[in-house]
Amino acid sequence: MIYAALAALWIVFSDAAVEMLAGGPAMLSRMQTWKGWFFVVCTALLLAGLLWREYGRLMAHQRELERLTRLYAVLSQVNQAIVREKDRERLFQGICRIAVEFGAFRLAFVAEAAGESGGLRLLAWAGTGAAAPPLAPGDGCPAAEVVASGEPWIIRDLRLASSAPWIDAALAQGCRSLAAVPVMVRDSAAVAIAFCSGEPDFFREQEASLVREIALDVGFALEAMERRELHVRAEEALRASLRQKDILLREVHHRVKNNLQLVQSLLNLQGLRYENATDRTMLSESLERVQTMGRAHDVLSRSGDVTRVCLRTYIRELAQALSRRHDPEGRVRLEIFQDDAVLGLDQAVPCGLLAGELIANALRHAFPGDRSGTLRVDFRREGDRAVFGVRDDGVGLPARLDPEQSDSLGLVLVQALSEQLGGRPRWDRERGTGFELVFDLTPIEPARLAGAPAACPSSF
Repeated sequence: MIYAALAALWIVFSDAAVEMLAGGPAMLSRMQTWKGWFFVVCTALLLAGLLWREYGRLMAHQRELERLTRLYAVLSQVNQAIVREKDRERLFQGICRIAVEFGAFRLAFVAEAAGESGGLRLLAWAGTGAAAPPLAPGDGCPAAEVVASGEPWIIRDLRLASSAPWIDAALAQGCRSLAAVPVMVRDSAAVAIAFCSGEPDFFREQEASLVREIALDVGFALEAMERRELHVRAEEALRASLRQKDILLREVHHRVKNNLQLVQSLLNLQGLRYENATDRTMLSESLERVQTMGRAHDVLSRSGDVTRVCLRTYIRELAQALSRRHDPEGRVRLEIFQDDAVLGLDQAVPCGLLAGELIANALRHAFPGDRSGTLRVDFRREGDRAVFGVRDDGVGLPARLDPEQSDSLGLVLVQALSEQLGGRPRWDRERGTGFELVFDLTPIEPARLAGAPAACPSSF
């Protein structure tokens, strides 16, 4: 619009001036021609200037777009490295390599404060030259200032900065502008990331913002790594504590088993002093009950989990030991359930004592003389309840004997142990003697150590 106004004024006033200055028609014609050429030349120069200015702006926008594209590529690759890398040093080295490869930076490095002694420690770097980055504390070194202050530093043109050894070293490597930003972890500068470009005035507002965003993402990654390391250390400490407790529990069970063996030895010595056969029998029965309790602790001390008892192993070893004592000829065939059954110590011991009483009574009384038969022990889970049973095909209970009202010590113990487990026993007199008890299972804690052997191994 300004050009149009000036052109109109030129046309109006230049014609009048030409007529006043022309001495004749020939001179007027030549002056009109010169005026026209002058107007054309001025217009062409003006248009050329406008086109050059627009071309410069376009090229500047294109260069800025290229810079932003490179920085966005660096940001994208850094985020991929954050997801991929779990090691702090490898992550830093990857960031420097990405900055040089995708951002076309002359130099990139990561540094941290070198403890209380001051100075910087280089953690990772990459660049187009063979020389390591200059890390001289003091003299306005951006990396050192960033670590100390926690604020980003931008130097648009290193050639215009005050002379310093680190600047001379950076210029020697082809660096013209520099951006150093802190990586914040829990509100403190953990490390400094520096990017050096071969272009002056590279780090403008948008470029500097993207560099700060890269540092922010790296800070989140470092916090996540620290949390992961703390979690791993806490888990290892917990595992070590659990191992110590398991070792202690295993030792406790071992000592309890040894103490019960000592009690057995004392009872054996006491039995040698009894001349009455009845007294010896009663003492022998008490000895078997002590052995039954000791066997539970023996199974626990040998199992992979010292908080739970494999009932299958416990009952099988108990039945075999009683069979060797009361049925050395092997006339009675033992059948023990095969399903894995795991109980806590508070239920396994009374269940074992109950099985011991019933198995011993059956071996002593159900198969008199040379009579042979089968003795079966069952255990199965039904939801949150357990069904425990012992059945033999022997002579059966006497017709006048009521097991729930008997004053026999063995049957009294069976009734008491059933009540301790929280169930009511059921007796079956058909084809021998059958016993069944249904009781609620007590929740037990799972195996506490990953990879610990199972409480019930697959074979014995």
